[in-house]
Amino acid sequence: MEKIKINPANKAETVSVKLSKEKTPIAYHKKLNELMEQGSFKTVKEAEAWLDDARFDLELYYQKECGLFGLDPEALACSTCYSPYTGDEMIPCNDDDKDDSELVVETLGKIYDAMNVLGSGYTCTLTTKTYSEQGFYLSRIDRYEKGNDCMYYQFWFYNINGDYATVEINFKGEYAFDVEDNLRKVFGWESVEEGYVTDFVRNCLSEEINNRIFKLESSLKQL
Repeated sequence: MEKIKINPANKAETVSVKLSKEKTPIAYHKKLNELMEQGSFKTVKEAEAWLDDARFDLELYYQKECGLFGLDPEALACSTCYSPYTGDEMIPCNDDDKDDSELVVETLGKIYDAMNVLGSGYTCTLTTKTYSEQGFYLSRIDRYEKGNDCMYYQFWFYNINGDYATVEINFKGEYAFDVEDNLRKVFGWESVEEGYVTDFVRNCLSEEINNRIFKLESSLKQL
């Protein structure tokens, strides 16, 4: 089961929660007692007046096959936190970590470089069939500009039955249409994880380059 990674501060998903005597009496009175014990207010009436207007942030997380849960952002920042479902320690956030969209853009940059090595830079036909776990392979990549000088990639995928599907992604890492829906319709693939397509393409190009280098080295040995 996957472990939960703490979101970076700029990606935090929070909701504001309001405590009340009627709907959340246990939490309300515990917070009220805490305020009085800490001497935050001189009278209970003053504490209640503040508490009635106060809102508390909870950062939301979802753990697959388990469910949704929320944590106080202060706890996330100051202490070790654990999944309430599995008890596993949550993975700390590294400020140097890149989010999915940044990784996709970085991968597209590597695809750009690989295409320049393998072909004209605008069309690349692969001679090596690297199959995915779902049984399809990358046959060709087209690169072109479409409006506002934005670069697009079009990936052509085939399966062993000859069925094909195209996936179009711009250089910002944005899919031009619903990739998951497109691949599901053609290949019967139930889900596509974010970033999988570009990662798979990069692996295919790596295999293609290695294969061409091997063929070149073999030809040179025969000279």
